Amino acid sequence: GALPAAEVATLVRQVAGALDATHRAGLVHLDVKPANVIVDEAGNAKLTDFGIARAARDSEERELVGTARYIAPERVEGRPVSARTDVYGLALVAYELLTGQPAFPGAENEDLLRDRLERGAPHIRSAEPGLSETADAVIARGLARDPERRYPTAGAFALALSDAVNDPVTRVLRPLIASSASRWPRIDTLLALGVVLAILIGVVLFFAKFPSATIGGNPTAAPTAAVAGVPNVIGMRLMDAIPALQRSGYEASWDFDAKLSGAPCTVQREQPAAGTIAARGTRIALTYVPGSGCVPKSD
Repeated sequence: GALPAAEVATLVRQVAGALDATHRAGLVHLDVKPANVIVDEAGNAKLTDFGIARAARDSEERELVGTARYIAPERVEGRPVSARTDVYGLALVAYELLTGQPAFPGAENEDLLRDRLERGAPHIRSAEPGLSETADAVIARGLARDPERRYPTAGAFALALSDAVNDPVTRVLRPLIASSASRWPRIDTLLALGVVLAILIGVVLFFAKFPSATIGGNPTAAPTAAVAGVPNVIGMRLMDAIPALQRSGYEASWDFDAKLSGAPCTVQREQPAAGTIAARGTRIALTYVPGSGCVPKSD
């Protein structure tokens, strides 16, 4: 079945870290699929089976090898492959983890490959309406038929997905729809959503009309800082994780731990943890695997 959106974002981030390292080495995996993602007892995702990986510069593919359900359109058409080919596979993995079903459910290889070229992947909200339009757009871009329209790196896709699934709309509506689907007819579900949306709109309008209102009733009190969920940067290189936090309005501090396992310079712990509601400007403590050139140079 479908996994919680925040858990999917974490797993995708970890797989993206492995893919980005593979791409920096000049290789393309070419067989990114759920069966090749192993999650250990600690909840860490590992990408396996590099049996058909090959150099990105080797653009000629003599034989179409891989799993038809997860093959990118450019491979079906015999076009060159790149890191964006693996981004497509990672987006298919994210789709399946978020919905509990593959984007292309056909049984025959020929049908699966034809669907990829003629119809493209369905919008994820048709299978999981509790996800936000932003999350839908992120998955759709990752599954774009034209590689140039996809995210340039697996890490960029993972960061966008993390931001999307941690937005307030997804956090409120997805659990509501999941719990109501098994108890109420569809019309009751829609009515319940209407009530929730009406309440949210009322709250927004109230604070728009009375922006200085505070719980304590003190009209001179300074407005509280905006809050949001802390982005998930686990698995990212420290040099990428710091600006990712800064773009979301947070500060960062960092230190290494020689006991950690993982690729050099990758973040393995963050505190407060990803998804924690924290005020903008909060300092996020990052712990990374030591390596050469991990720490950004001072200006």
